Amino acid sequence: DPRHMQNGPRHTHGPGEVRGGTDGMGGGIRDVVSDADDWTRASMQNIDKTLQIKQTATKSTSRGPDIREAVSADHHLTGSSDDASVADASVADAFVADASVAANDAELDPATRAKVDSISKTSELLRFALSTVGIYLASPLMSLIDTSAVGTCSSNICLAALGPASILCDYAYYLNTWIGVAMTNLHARSVAERDKKSAKDVINTGIKLSVASGLFITVFVSALAAPMVKAYTGAVAEQLLPHAVEYMRIRALGFPAALVTMASQAALLGARNSQVPLLAVAIATLLNFFGDYFFVNKWGWGIGGAAWATVISQYAGMFAILPLQQRAFRKLRQTWPETTKNEAKITASSASSSSSASSAASSSSSSSETGSSVDSAVFKAAVSKDVSKRSALKDFLSFVVPVGSTIIGKLVLYLTLTHVAASFGVTPLAAHQVSLSLFYSLTPFCDTIGNTVQAFLPALKAYGIKAQAAFMSKMTMFGTIAGLSVASVAGIVSTLFPYVFTRDVEVQRAIGRLAPLTTSSLLGHGMLLAAEGWMLSSDQKRDKEFLGNTYAAMMVVVPLAMAAVKHTGGGVQALWKVFAMFQLSRLIIMRTRLHFRLKEEMKQAGFDDDPARSGQQRINVLEQKQTKHSAVPNPA
Repeated sequence: DPRHMQNGPRHTHGPGEVRGGTDGMGGGIRDVVSDADDWTRASMQNIDKTLQIKQTATKSTSRGPDIREAVSADHHLTGSSDDASVADASVADAFVADASVAANDAELDPATRAKVDSISKTSELLRFALSTVGIYLASPLMSLIDTSAVGTCSSNICLAALGPASILCDYAYYLNTWIGVAMTNLHARSVAERDKKSAKDVINTGIKLSVASGLFITVFVSALAAPMVKAYTGAVAEQLLPHAVEYMRIRALGFPAALVTMASQAALLGARNSQVPLLAVAIATLLNFFGDYFFVNKWGWGIGGAAWATVISQYAGMFAILPLQQRAFRKLRQTWPETTKNEAKITASSASSSSSASSAASSSSSSSETGSSVDSAVFKAAVSKDVSKRSALKDFLSFVVPVGSTIIGKLVLYLTLTHVAASFGVTPLAAHQVSLSLFYSLTPFCDTIGNTVQAFLPALKAYGIKAQAAFMSKMTMFGTIAGLSVASVAGIVSTLFPYVFTRDVEVQRAIGRLAPLTTSSLLGHGMLLAAEGWMLSSDQKRDKEFLGNTYAAMMVVVPLAMAAVKHTGGGVQALWKVFAMFQLSRLIIMRTRLHFRLKEEMKQAGFDDDPARSGQQRINVLEQKQTKHSAVPNPA
């Protein structure tokens, strides 16, 4: 490589510099010859190392740790001094992170390809996604059971009051779901890195935040239930107020249990364990069903009985999931070593870049013993993260602004939706409540797509952008299928079986008229969630910021459109048309963002739309990194 021949090795003395001049002419000549031999041998070995790194990009015969060894050996062979070891090690770290991903973006070796396929195997993804559906069904299904029990055994006033009351309670809970989003992403990262300390810190922090938030919203909702209902329902507040306040104050008692259960479920999903949360949800749902049957149908407790059934089921779910979670994580962590061989190797490499080439070769042999799969050390190099230096609380709080903006934006929109529907009278509000409950009950079949992306994507990041792009293509297809399926179910139920929710004929007809808008909203919702999941799990802050900014803008535009419907008296159908357009807008924005971001990262990794050029581009990307690495001045 001409660069190395021009600059020469970074010795503190050159081949033309005479050492030991006091030993006489003969000793000086011997030193010159010896130095020249050393310089030539070091330069040839340096060229060999450069060629090995280039081969890594095109053939993927070695992965991150092996590249690190090549860089470390290069530093030694070029004569890096101990004083420059820290700076050289940081350069090696940065180069390895890029080179390992670029290498994995090239043609993967069979063992690595098998590992990638095992992580993103279709049957495994479907199993996880389908079992996760039950977890997401918990809250909306409980609300739907309450709606059915109250609607068939109480007056239309109670059914209408249940709408705003359950919405306000669900949204008070929903405001804190950023904890679950953070828990899933952070714990998935810790599991991929097999970091015991980080995993425990993430879980403990998430549970503490859930308890504190649950107690706060319990007090908040109990104290402000009446003014919240008055502000929310407007003209019909006097009719709905006593029933709605009764329901909200009882439901508020279950918030701590609901949030702790949510955090536990999110941690388990981050570890790609969906069986334990599903079991806990099944217990809670069954108790809620039987509670509604006895409290509302048999004993006539009305809307308050529905609230008590929900609270009891939430605490039952919490007490069921906590011991099961501890057992599952204890079993998982037993398979993690305290310190992996590659972690020890990287630590040693970072501590001193002047280790001998023979030590690098020995470390390479140790790396091969750990198996062909990319382990926790390679993951850390690929995503450039050091979990041991992170604060769990700080990591959680980093999700507050972007995810919080997204949540608040959706909340404002959905609150405005029911607020405007309440202005059209009791019958339209009852029809809206049934349609919205149906929407909420079916969206978990789509929401699981986004959570599957967040749970599986961290483990694929070490394998390069091509593996991630293939995974996202598959998940987008699953989201489209899920959207079509739930839209069909909503259309059939709304048009053929509205009597399941109410005995009032006028309400049944109103539900049927909303059916096309309900189905189109569900279809758009399902098709966009893979893209949202990718943004939430992205390592780049700008992706989460884009998500938050998008919903912040929609938080202004869509409620204004709904307010215009209220002002013009367009009715509940016109209101749902605005809601359907909101879902379509989300679909276009999120899918477009995902397309261009993946294209951008593919280009950065050296892939071109023309396969004939993409191979050479990958070589160029790695050569540019090598040039930057070689150009760094030696502090010595």
